[in-house]
Amino acid sequence: LIIGPVASRLIWHEWAARRWGACREYLQGDECLTCQRVGAKPSGRASFEVFEGVTADIDAIREADAHAIFLSFAAARAWSEYFDKFDLGTLVVDEVHLAGTQNRRNITVEGIRRFNTVAKRTICASGTPVSNKPKGLWPILVITTPGAFGRWFHYAVRYCAAHHGAHGLIADGISNEDELRKRLSEVMLRRRWTDITSSLPLITR
Repeated sequence: LIIGPVASRLIWHEWAARRWGACREYLQGDECLTCQRVGAKPSGRASFEVFEGVTADIDAIREADAHAIFLSFAAARAWSEYFDKFDLGTLVVDEVHLAGTQNRRNITVEGIRRFNTVAKRTICASGTPVSNKPKGLWPILVITTPGAFGRWFHYAVRYCAAHHGAHGLIADGISNEDELRKRLSEVMLRRRWTDITSSLPLITR
């Protein structure tokens, strides 16, 4: 299952075509808040199935037999209601920084967490630097390593230099930075532009 912004759908479609051969996209769209099939399903097993409807359709989930299923962030919020109907091997959250992860109570993040409970493995990917404050990492860590960093309060006190202010907890700082870096190195694979330049295609524009 791939969850990401609508703009990345075609990129994943191209990936599916390279992985499983030429494929047609089986699109589950959303018109008038009713999930309808758009286009014919290819013969045999679909390589790539897209659900864009903001209204979940449990029958569509049961019929899905694609190698890969794509959900937009907007759709994930609604479809997570039926998360236990998915048999997930790998959950990929593409451009995770766009999922509202800077807000730890974001409903999209909560939807992704539901899918995470039934996935065998979870990968959160982003090519955009996350805020350099540790509090911005919390929602992502909750998805990828549930429970490993404790509850929000304990995380904030240990790594965000949290303290009580006039209107509640303030967690805009950083503390125990070396320890946090070490712990992140166990779950995070980081590559800089200079590390991958040699494997990128030539810039044409």
